[in-house]
Amino acid sequence: MENKQYYFLELLEKVGIKIPIIQRDYAQGREETQSVRDKFLDNLFDVISNGKSINLDFVYGTIKDDFLIPLDGQQRLTTLFLLHYYLGITENKDIEFLKKFTYETRLSSREFCNLLIEKKVSPKEIKNQTWFFSDWENDPTIKSMLIMLKSIEEKFKDCSCFDNLKNITFSFLNLKNFNLTDELYIKMNARGKQLNEFENFKSHFEKFIKDPKTKAKLDNEWLDFFWNKFKNTDIQKTNTAFYNFIKFLAEMISYKNGNKKEFGYDFYEIINILSKEKEYFINVLNNLNNIDKANDLFSTEYKKNKITLLDDKNLFLNILTNLNKASLFQKIILFQVINYILKFGLDDGLNDYIRVVRNVLWQDKYLKQGQIIVTTTISIEKTTSYLKLFEALLNKDIYSFIVSFKSKYVTDAIELEKEKAKLIVEDTNFKEIIFEFEDLEVTKGDIKNFLNNNIDKFKTYLNKIKELFNNEDSLIIRAMLTIDNYSIFIGWTDLDDWKEKYYFGRSGYWDIIVQAKSNDKFDYKKFWQNFLDKYNEVGLEKMIANYLDKSIDFTDWRYYFIKYKEFSEKYSDEYISNDKNIFTFYEKDDIWCVQEKLNNTNVIGYHINPFIYTVNELLEKKFAFSIQGDNLSYLEIEDNSITFKDNKWEIEEDSFELINDKNLDKIEIMITSIERYLD
Repeated sequence: MENKQYYFLELLEKVGIKIPIIQRDYAQGREETQSVRDKFLDNLFDVISNGKSINLDFVYGTIKDDFLIPLDGQQRLTTLFLLHYYLGITENKDIEFLKKFTYETRLSSREFCNLLIEKKVSPKEIKNQTWFFSDWENDPTIKSMLIMLKSIEEKFKDCSCFDNLKNITFSFLNLKNFNLTDELYIKMNARGKQLNEFENFKSHFEKFIKDPKTKAKLDNEWLDFFWNKFKNTDIQKTNTAFYNFIKFLAEMISYKNGNKKEFGYDFYEIINILSKEKEYFINVLNNLNNIDKANDLFSTEYKKNKITLLDDKNLFLNILTNLNKASLFQKIILFQVINYILKFGLDDGLNDYIRVVRNVLWQDKYLKQGQIIVTTTISIEKTTSYLKLFEALLNKDIYSFIVSFKSKYVTDAIELEKEKAKLIVEDTNFKEIIFEFEDLEVTKGDIKNFLNNNIDKFKTYLNKIKELFNNEDSLIIRAMLTIDNYSIFIGWTDLDDWKEKYYFGRSGYWDIIVQAKSNDKFDYKKFWQNFLDKYNEVGLEKMIANYLDKSIDFTDWRYYFIKYKEFSEKYSDEYISNDKNIFTFYEKDDIWCVQEKLNNTNVIGYHINPFIYTVNELLEKKFAFSIQGDNLSYLEIEDNSITFKDNKWEIEEDSFELINDKNLDKIEIMITSIERYLD
């Protein structure tokens, strides 16, 4: 029987399917696997009810006496058997072909399957049949099948789609073609259960190793490493760690070889990769001690001769104990640590090389429209390209090498690394300043806006950035606005009159503005360097004072942001609890007008106009009202509703004098008018 894709009926037309006695019980119908079961059935329903196609991956096994003996795939095959049964009886189809599917695990399981096909009973009637023995409910496989049939009935009761079952396929792989037999699976422990995956892995690995000394390392030197790593007598933990490491290596090799789908850690896929890359695996295992020592390179914050990862510095241990939770970022970093060590050993060049790898990965991010949180976009689809890029960059002296690096993988991130490298190559004194600058949480490797070939100025920028964000957000915002309007456009509102949304900065979210990329409209590098020069010269408070000493344009919204800290401080209004310094703006008569300050990134929640809020705070009254939806916030003075729009105050009832003049401070106008009226 050839290796190819089959659908269930097509397979049964060629051979029978016999679930061997060494296999575990059918588990997809267990009560505790409901979420997995529901998701699987949802996928199958979507496929066959809409005429789509799906491939359920590999089924591994051998052919004996015209029967397929699956060694992997039992769960999927049994579910397909039950699905064909249910749709067959509900649509009055011939299901005699299903008799070629049988279980060897227990006589009861086998008889139950045969009687199902013979009697053709709906799932809810099965237990009421005279032929159904109550003891069968103690058979884990039958119990699981009954639960699965009930779930299938709930999902497919209105689906007449038996003929579309051929759209569900799987790929058969005959283990005879890999010179593998099922003898391994006949080796069972005293309780009759199959060997665990680690023991299976070792048995296969031993077949690939020809050198007796190397083969002995499996149960000695290599296993001892993982045993000592945990400093306890838990052999299961040791075995799991060892096998997790093997799975990790197989996964990364798979991506390196072009796989752009999530690696499923399938046992035989791992063995297949192992058979082709056995020398690589052996080489890696022979370097376990150096790989472990390399973990000392990492820290959670800047330290000289270290590389910060900011979150968790113990990559190796994470892979060994929590492989499924490890991120692609962590996996790629560790994989490149390993590849460097295999080529050059554990030397000083590793730090520089991995730093470049980390920086490039850190720059794979995007700012979703309307949000102020940067999200990593490292994906499985990109991993192959990254691994090829980092292989091309693998060099003992990465900075000298990357200066003239030419490749199809050149990106903005690589160009930035080349700029840094030029400074380091020309003057090694730049190196540690760059390293410390890169390791700040607010930059995360992206220091394009601060690079300067004047080393004294560059060092000043580092010191001032480290110092800057210890200040109140409002003070920082006001001082920055004295240089220019640096705010970040984060999208449009969904309301006609509200127009654009801009973000000005807040503690914990300054990275967006620090790492902002220059464009045709605004040069962020020029802005940051001008700002830091002035900050270093006179300080934040003096920058504000100097700005306000100049001639004032009272129609310029920046004047109000700079003069009144209330505009950008954290609002005391109970409804603006999630204040992130996001404002809506619109243009009126060629003047940019500030509309409302938002509670969050959208206008659905509460919002309040900063002029309204500031007047209220300065009067120390409770006149101001934030509001939801597309209405404007307002001041309420003894039944008079006052709003601020088009750069003017608007009063509902003209019961007190209100001056609206573009040559006067709008805040002072309102405060004076209210105080005069209340007096």
